[in-house]
Amino acid sequence: MIREKSKEAMGILGETLAVTEPWEDARINCIQRLLQELKAEALRHGFTDREEEIAFFKEDKPFYCGHLMFAYMTQKLRLDSPDWSEIFVRQFYQAKLNDINSFFDDHKEIVSYYRSKADHLDEVLFVRGRTICPTWLCTQRIDADERFSTLGDYPFSQIIANELTARYINELLEGRPKDAPDDPDAPVLKWTGDSINFYELAYGIHCTGQLNNGNAEIIEVIRALARAFGVEVKRPYRRFAEIKRRKRLSRTQYINSMGTSLNQKLEDEDAYIP
Repeated sequence: MIREKSKEAMGILGETLAVTEPWEDARINCIQRLLQELKAEALRHGFTDREEEIAFFKEDKPFYCGHLMFAYMTQKLRLDSPDWSEIFVRQFYQAKLNDINSFFDDHKEIVSYYRSKADHLDEVLFVRGRTICPTWLCTQRIDADERFSTLGDYPFSQIIANELTARYINELLEGRPKDAPDDPDAPVLKWTGDSINFYELAYGIHCTGQLNNGNAEIIEVIRALARAFGVEVKRPYRRFAEIKRRKRLSRTQYINSMGTSLNQKLEDEDAYIP
């Protein structure tokens, strides 16, 4: 059952995504290895039925390939980014966002099919061996091995990669210095504790789903807290890896200490009541 194998692979990839930056070779190597394993599984055992084949090439393979393309795109962004003044850096990133928007405009039909979760052309787009596809809908496949490719999985991968890259660029722009604070009268609060505690708090808020009905991405939580407390965000996924490497009984040291301190405060208040 290739989708069961893919589900296991997604768990492995999820752990890797949590502890690596988008451009790191460790992430790229992980995705490439998982794709090779899934391809071998597909060629060896095939698919249970047409429904499983469509689901794999519509959802699973584009997920892996999209993240792989995203990794390469962020690598290129880092290489091409100007090392000049802030205004030039912002102009560079804005130009890249414009390029991504142009991609979506140029491929609006397949983008609409992807985003609307349509399925009326799935038999054409996500079944191997199909050769005729509406030219307005997608480009020809680029995977040389037609045993592990369909007409639609590559365009879907491109869409995922561009969406991830656009989100990444917007996060970079949000994290860069602004000309002036939004509210000059707002109190200035500076995080002066250990930086690892800051990340532990951010991950705690994210894991308990306190923001945006639980739909906020971890990097969004980190960026928002960083702006509030004047923290310079550096390699958040690495900091999460540091938390994971702690001894199992004390992984959440800061959050545990918060609970202890709050309980002590409540007990002190109770003891003070006449």
